Amino acid sequence: MDDDVRHRLNLLDALLAAAERPHEVLDLVLSAADAEEATAAVAGALGTSPPAARAVLDAQWRGLTRQGLQRLHAERDDLRARAPGPVL
Repeated sequence: MDDDVRHRLNLLDALLAAAERPHEVLDLVLSAADAEEATAAVAGALGTSPPAARAVLDAQWRGLTRQGLQRLHAERDDLRARAPGPVL
């Protein structure tokens, strides 16, 4: 699996994990002193990398509708099918 695909899968996994726990992620952000602390808290809670946590923090809520989540799941499944192997 090439690095770009691994990176994208890592981001998709983080976004989908955050969408399953939106209230927890929001609580972490609201309780953080600054963006760096929020990034670290989200990365720790989701078990992901700081870049993926930043992607979660930068995500627009309108992309997390049922339709948007279906697209994210479809993209992730397609990437995994085309490039099997471990994700970052």
